[in-house]
Amino acid sequence: YARALDRAGNEDLLAGRQLVLDYLRAAYANNVDKLADLADQMAGMGRERLKGTFSLMLRWIRDLLLYRTMGADAPLVNVDQQDVIERFCKNIPGVDIEAMILLVEQAMELVERNVHQGLIVTTLAQRLHQTMRGTPVSRLYIPLVEANGLHP
Repeated sequence: YARALDRAGNEDLLAGRQLVLDYLRAAYANNVDKLADLADQMAGMGRERLKGTFSLMLRWIRDLLLYRTMGADAPLVNVDQQDVIERFCKNIPGVDIEAMILLVEQAMELVERNVHQGLIVTTLAQRLHQTMRGTPVSRLYIPLVEANGLHP
C-alpha cells in the first residue's frame, strides 16, 4: 500500500505515463511532427529509462487487453485512465493488441542489444501505427540474414 502511494505521487511516473499515451496517440495518427519530437525525447533517455518507458507502455497495452476482454470490471493498472482506455477500445476495435505487446517486447530486447534508440523508437511507432490501423505486423525488424535470404 505504501509503495502504491509513493508511485501515485511520483511525478516521473506520471510524466512517463503521459509520454506513453502521447506516443501511442501520435503513432496511431501518424503525426510525424509529434513523433519526431517524442522520438528525440525518448532516444535521449538512457537505456534503463527507455526500457522503463517501454515497460509502462506494456502496462498500458495490458490494460487495453483486459478492458477489451472484461469491460468495466477489468482490474486495470492505470485505473485513473479508464475513460481513455475505454475510448481507445471503442474507437479502434480491430487493433491487434497481442501484436502491439510483441512489438514493444521486441523493442525492449533491441534496447538491451544496444541498437540505436532513435531507430527503435521510430520503427516501433511505424509498426504500432500499422498494427492499430489493421495491417498485420509480426516483427519490429527483419535480421539481415533473413532479408538477404541467408540462414544462420
